[in-house]
Amino acid sequence: MKRFQECSFLEKLWRYRWYLSIPFLYAFHQFFKPLKVYEDQFVDDKIVRTNNYEVIKGDELWKILVGVIQGKMNWYYTSEEVFKGY
Repeated sequence: MKRFQECSFLEKLWRYRWYLSIPFLYAFHQFFKPLKVYEDQFVDDKIVRTNNYEVIKGDELWKILVGVIQGKMNWYYTSEEVFKGY
């Protein structure tokens, strides 16, 4: 699959459909089932999940959802593009 930046106009338009799901996912996680981020600890070189968690809401939740959707769109930058400032 091509990167988003290398696609034609119609392919980009088709991939933009993923953005339509963001408000619904946001409302679901904001009001019905909160997005929880658990705190893990290292014990004897193993990762152990603790019962401590933080609930992500508001602007942070929106930004995470946009990042997840852009991943599904295959929208990413190469390290060369990042260093050039794109």
